[in-house]
Amino acid sequence: MKIKVLLQARTFSKRLPFKSLHSIYGLPTVLLCVKRLSNTGAEVIVLTSNKTQDDELVKLLKSFNIKVFRGSLKNVYARFIKATKNMKNDDIIVRATADNIFNDGYLINQMYKKFKKEKLNYLSLSRNHNAPKGIGVELIKLNILRSLNKRKLSPSDKEHVTFSIRKKAELKKFIEFKDFKFKKNIGKIRVTIDTIEDFIKIKKFVEDQENFIEIKSKDLIRKFIKQDKILQKYFKKQIKKKRLLILGASHDQVGTINIAKNMGLHTIAFDKNFNAAGKNLVDQFILLSNRNLESLKFFVKSLKINGVISQGLDLPHISSSLERQIGIKNIPIKTSYICTDKYKMKKFFKRNFIPVPKFFLQPKDKRLRKIEKFPIVIKPLDKSGSKGVLLCRNIKDFQKLNKKTFAETEKKNILIEEYLEGPQISTESLIYNGQIYTAGYVDRNYEMLDATEPAIIENGGTYPSNYFKFYNPINNYIHTLAKKLNIKNGVIKGDLVLNKNKIFFIEIAVRLSGGDFSESVIPLSSSFNLIKNSIKLAINKKIKKEELKINFRKIYYANRYFFAKKGRLIKIDGIKKVENKPWIKKIQIFNKLGDKLKKTSNHSNRLGVFVLSAPSIGVLNKRIKYVYSKINFKIETN
Repeated sequence: MKIKVLLQARTFSKRLPFKSLHSIYGLPTVLLCVKRLSNTGAEVIVLTSNKTQDDELVKLLKSFNIKVFRGSLKNVYARFIKATKNMKNDDIIVRATADNIFNDGYLINQMYKKFKKEKLNYLSLSRNHNAPKGIGVELIKLNILRSLNKRKLSPSDKEHVTFSIRKKAELKKFIEFKDFKFKKNIGKIRVTIDTIEDFIKIKKFVEDQENFIEIKSKDLIRKFIKQDKILQKYFKKQIKKKRLLILGASHDQVGTINIAKNMGLHTIAFDKNFNAAGKNLVDQFILLSNRNLESLKFFVKSLKINGVISQGLDLPHISSSLERQIGIKNIPIKTSYICTDKYKMKKFFKRNFIPVPKFFLQPKDKRLRKIEKFPIVIKPLDKSGSKGVLLCRNIKDFQKLNKKTFAETEKKNILIEEYLEGPQISTESLIYNGQIYTAGYVDRNYEMLDATEPAIIENGGTYPSNYFKFYNPINNYIHTLAKKLNIKNGVIKGDLVLNKNKIFFIEIAVRLSGGDFSESVIPLSSSFNLIKNSIKLAINKKIKKEELKINFRKIYYANRYFFAKKGRLIKIDGIKKVENKPWIKKIQIFNKLGDKLKKTSNHSNRLGVFVLSAPSIGVLNKRIKYVYSKINFKIETN
């Protein structure tokens, strides 16, 4: 007699969308269920629908070598039959749901003993959502399930097949498992994750436990019931907070997450990276792509969200669409699409007399039209963080490299842009009630271009800029851009080049920057908290007059990055020698020992970052060299 655990899971639920992909204890709830149900050795198979909405769930499970059976959303019965086709009639099915992370292998063993002793066909512990019965476990003899196939099932029976099993099983011997003994009046205590209230309380409780995966169900539920009053108070406090949806939980968004939490907000992040740096910092982490607009819209519609913010990733079209849904008017949707297509952006610049380098579209597999002079820069139309941005010094370079740029995009064209010699400047401006507050103004640093070429990767920036005389003319251009783009409230991040003492706009982004520019360099150099002010815009909160003051400091700051070569990270030396220096404002390594590294080819695969200060440019440069000389990465390349 074999036992097989069938775990029902899905992502689309109106009460708590994507609950199977919500992280608790560092794992999506569906994985947490699998780990607990299999902690005594039982095989667990997940049943889910064949809807596209569940594709990400299936991809996740398969990446962990977990068997999955899919089927019609309405015909759950068919999924049960499919998953048990290689089993015998006397074998036992354990039905569980991913709504409940308290279920475990010990409970299944305990129920199985009862099942066998009483010679049962069916044993239930899942009559409702409340404790103790709501922990959602049923044992079913397979022949009972298969016998249902002989009669016509109603649509309701197909969707809730165990209701039919109960009816069928009651014709033989039916019993409800009553071995859990609890105090009276526990019927109001919910132990399934079905709503935001359930999630907040259960997440808080679970993450306070040590070795949660091995604690027995009965013990967990007893503890949970004892702590109900404390958890209820915690929930009431949390539920009053405004909710901020952050697009991403990578290193670039960690600062924003922390600032939002310090502002008393309930933070929610979508990110498809299982190891996202901020996943354990946010109040709700959903393991789902932040580019999946339809899923995000469904989430925002189902749960009351007060604001959306985009940083580092070029997703203003996503945030603008979601803002419209919740009634926030910051970046117009039309503007967001102009600013996420580099060709449309350049054309917009030209129409509005914003100076830009020469540019044109290059279709895939078409001969490059005649170039007046090299070098040129080739770029994907729809990527940020220097992805696919390559320098071509001649036609041979282009023929060799254009495939790499096309590989970064699904578009049929890439952008060809004139390469202009000259210093480059990064700016970042808050637009509030139509006024421009340019608090970010630094010289972009390309000192490692020789090492990264043909990839063009900026290595941070330096404050104060050597070209501050261009501040007001650049600000005037930004004012024009904001007006023409119809931005009354929002952020404009600018990348510019000074060629022969003339200003040229390379591109702009209508979102916060990553790479510690908005997070660290701007507040240090100007006393202007750009992220906090941007969050206030996102949640439609008034910004105080004193919070809009820009006070450029007479001190030098820089942010610089650690770049990686391909291989496995074996050792990191020198961190302790550097991190305690009073002039180090931040130092962070993004990878841990044993990680496989790619060669840094864009900002998404940098190895780390540091931010520092100095009284002069000479001292600043010496300190930068000191950090690079003291911190060494041993990378095994075999």
